[in-house]
Amino acid sequence: MTAPTLRISRCAGCAAEYWPPREHCSSCLAATEGADMPGRGRVLAFSRRGADFFCVAEFGGVRIMCALRSAAPPRRGQEVRLLGHEERGGGHAFTVGPA
Repeated sequence: MTAPTLRISRCAGCAAEYWPPREHCSSCLAATEGADMPGRGRVLAFSRRGADFFCVAEFGGVRIMCALRSAAPPRRGQEVRLLGHEERGGGHAFTVGPA
């Protein structure tokens, strides 16, 4: 089984990275190209709702809100790995777990 990756866009002019992907860079207006980010990132912030944890994780230069599968509370800076991504109701749902 292949580890999931995150498909982003990267500016061909200034190398800025974007999620969600876009056709043109908002900084320099150059065209962007598709790029795969590694499936590992780190927790920047987190919250809890009932028994569920949610976090903002940074993968390279992009930050994404994710559901976090973990029995223990996460820590800021904790390394996480991408477990899954699905399109839902016109949006995207990401799931991460401890690395």
